[in-house]
Amino acid sequence: MADKERGTGTIAIAQFLQKAFGRADVPFVWLIVRNENARAQAVYRNLGFARFEPSADEAATFDAVAEAPLDQCFRMVVRAAR
Repeated sequence: MADKERGTGTIAIAQFLQKAFGRADVPFVWLIVRNENARAQAVYRNLGFARFEPSADEAATFDAVAEAPLDQCFRMVVRAAR
């Protein structure tokens, strides 16, 4: 467990977000997190992510690039502060 508490993942995601939002063509970043993974959910919330429930049309677009079973997971999104 100690290896999981060094913040390496949080730093990596924060750097990724900084780089992604440095581009004009990236309005948001999204991910899928498992329902039972409270630790990951907390990390993502601390980085600005919030639960995201897309419309049916949007969901089809997201589902085309993600394979996680949504009965066991949910989407989170963070938007660029422009």
